[in-house]
Amino acid sequence: MTSSKDSRYSDDTVLQNVNHFVTVTQKNKQTNSAHLNFLMECILPIMKEEDETFKRLYNSIQYGGSFYKGTKISNAEEYDLDLIIKLQETPLKVEMSKNKPGYVKIKLQDPHVDVWKNYHGQSWLAIPKPLNGDEGNLLWRASFYEQEKELLLSKKHLKNVLRLLKKLRNQENFSNLSSYYIETLFFHEIDSQNPYFWEQNSLTYLFMHMLKKLQRALENCEIKSYWAKNSNLLERLSKEEKQNMASRLKKIVNIIEKTIDSDPLAIARFLLNEKEMKKLSTEYDEL
Repeated sequence: MTSSKDSRYSDDTVLQNVNHFVTVTQKNKQTNSAHLNFLMECILPIMKEEDETFKRLYNSIQYGGSFYKGTKISNAEEYDLDLIIKLQETPLKVEMSKNKPGYVKIKLQDPHVDVWKNYHGQSWLAIPKPLNGDEGNLLWRASFYEQEKELLLSKKHLKNVLRLLKKLRNQENFSNLSSYYIETLFFHEIDSQNPYFWEQNSLTYLFMHMLKKLQRALENCEIKSYWAKNSNLLERLSKEEKQNMASRLKKIVNIIEKTIDSDPLAIARFLLNEKEMKKLSTEYDEL
C-alpha cells in the first residue's frame, strides 16, 4: 500500500481541479431540489385521490441516492425516492432471509406478539425489491440510508475521493460496478482507519489508496456487505468480469506510479474525457 508520506501524492493541485468536473454545484442542487419538490407536491395529491389505500397508508418521503448523499458526480437525471407507508395498526413480524443476506420477509402476526422494530440495533427501512427465486416477490431489502449518509459526513476528502473513483469507473465503462459497491468499500475503510485519516492525508494519496483497495477487492472477488457481513456484493458479477476490471485497475495503478513524477496530470488522464482533459490542461498551464 502507498505510504502516506509518499511525496509523489502530496500535491493536490491537479485533483482539486479535476474535482470541479465531478461535483454538483450548490446552485444546481438548489434548482433541482426545488423542481423535484414542486413535482412531488403536484403528484402526491393525485396519487391519494386515485387510491384510497395509498391515501390511508402514506406517511412521508425519504429522499435518497447519491444526490442526497453528496456523492453524485454529474447533474442529476434521476432521483431515489422512498415512499414510506405507516402500518401502526397492523402488527408485523420481520424474519431475516436465510438465503439472501440483507433481505427480510415481513409477515402479519398476532397482535399479542412483540413487533421487531430494529435490525442490528438501528432503525431501518424495508424496500420491496423483487429477486429471482421461489420467494423473490416476498422479500424486502433492508435499507440503512440515513446511517450510511451519517457515516460519510465530516470526513473532509472522503466524498471527493468517492466521486473521483466513480468518475474513473465511468471512464473505464465498468457499468456493472455499482456505485453502492464502491461506497461499501468506503464504509469498511472508515471502520478500519482512525477518525483523522480522511483529513490528515492528501486527496491524491487517498485516491491512490482507495483505488488500490478497489483493485484488490475485485482481484479477491469480494466486497462484503456492510450490514450483512456474510453477503458478498460482488457475487452478482461474473468471475471473468471481476478479473478484467481488477487487471485494468492494476495496469492503471502501475502507469500512474511510473509516470506521475514526470507527468503531474497522470491521474487525471484516467478520470477525464478528451474535452475535459483539454480544459484541465489549459487551466493547469495557467497556474
